[in-house]
Amino acid sequence: MTRHRLRGLLLALTLAGLALWGAGLFPQEPLRRLIEDRLRGALGPDVRLRRLHVVPALLRADVEGLEVHTAQLEAVVPRGRLQVSLGTLLGRELVVDALEIESPRLLLRSTGGGGSAVAAPATLFALRRVAVRDAQLTFESGLGRLELRAVQAQGSLGGGLLTLQAGSGAWLPAQGPGLELRSALARLATDASLDARLEALQVETAASRLEAHGQLGPLLSPRLGLDLTGRISLAEAQSFIGREDLVGDLDVAGRVEGPARAPSSRWRLASQGLRLASWPIDELKLDLSQAGAGKPWEVQARARALGGSLAADGNTDGQRVDARLSVDSVDVERLRRQLGAGTRPLPGRLSGRASVRGPLGGWLDTQLTAQAQVTAAGQAWSLKAEGRGRASRTHGPELALTLGADATAGDATARLAGLALVAQGHLRGTSVELDLGGTASLRAGAR
Repeated sequence: MTRHRLRGLLLALTLAGLALWGAGLFPQEPLRRLIEDRLRGALGPDVRLRRLHVVPALLRADVEGLEVHTAQLEAVVPRGRLQVSLGTLLGRELVVDALEIESPRLLLRSTGGGGSAVAAPATLFALRRVAVRDAQLTFESGLGRLELRAVQAQGSLGGGLLTLQAGSGAWLPAQGPGLELRSALARLATDASLDARLEALQVETAASRLEAHGQLGPLLSPRLGLDLTGRISLAEAQSFIGREDLVGDLDVAGRVEGPARAPSSRWRLASQGLRLASWPIDELKLDLSQAGAGKPWEVQARARALGGSLAADGNTDGQRVDARLSVDSVDVERLRRQLGAGTRPLPGRLSGRASVRGPLGGWLDTQLTAQAQVTAAGQAWSLKAEGRGRASRTHGPELALTLGADATAGDATARLAGLALVAQGHLRGTSVELDLGGTASLRAGAR
């Protein structure tokens, strides 16, 4: 064999070898073990990759049986395909031309730590085409477990629009029964720097819905600017609130702003025709706001019920409370029927004020006043009550009481013209001690 022929043969063999290598026709097991070891170094020892097939000429890799198990993440990917750009191999960018995943199972756990912001990648990052079919996503936290089933994802990330849709799902709180989700849809727009905007979020149950849109900011360190609206069925919510006596719908509108780790938020809840613990509420408006995580919640409430009006305001950080309540012109007869007290009509009006301040788990400084005008047994009564002291969930109230009652006879022929009673004493739990005194006036010549 001449030297010229030998060179030709070597060149042919080299080209054939390169062709075989480019087509992925070479032993893949060493590469699979290398990738598996790299993943274990990054994610932990409990990572398995059953099969890997790389086609260098197409810049494509097929994987089967990828499993990751860590404290925060459990992922199972039966089959997937990844195709990267030439710039990725040259180190100029991190661009995935195509990502296809079949039937993945993903579980994310919240560890409760705030974490720190993650820097954006120094090079261009993008997923140009994403296709995820029949995924199951689960999110766990101290509040409960959110499951999304039959999830489909189509679109791009890092320079386009990504659409995710779940066929069904469920919210399973830490305590109590759960709530089935009928559907969920999200559309996420991102640019090359991974700055994101939530174009639309729609979540529906059998009787409730929630919609949201707005800025998410950088995906790796989100800064929110979201507007949320919806309607919540209390009949559905009661299953995981732990009460079974809530009837009606709440219209919800909210705004969430700031770093995702500690956002501020404002909410307004409004409704008509509610029943809470069997009490009818004709109209309710509730405003809540929090300046950031760990800050106190500010609360304002206005309501119409039992022919009168109620107003409350205050704040709480979950440990202490400072609140005030006022009641104006409540129909006493409707209140009597609601309480099931007695059988005789008791026309009149009731107003009052109350305030509490202190630790939620201890004694609360308590003050209250009440006034009522009622008609009973032919007498027009003016009633007053004042209480000052303290109260707790465990021991009940401990109040110093002052009670007053003034009566005027409605019948001009009645012998008794008027009656004034005053009582002072203490209320401890369910025990009352009172010293009673008063005066009575008689009409001269009355029979």
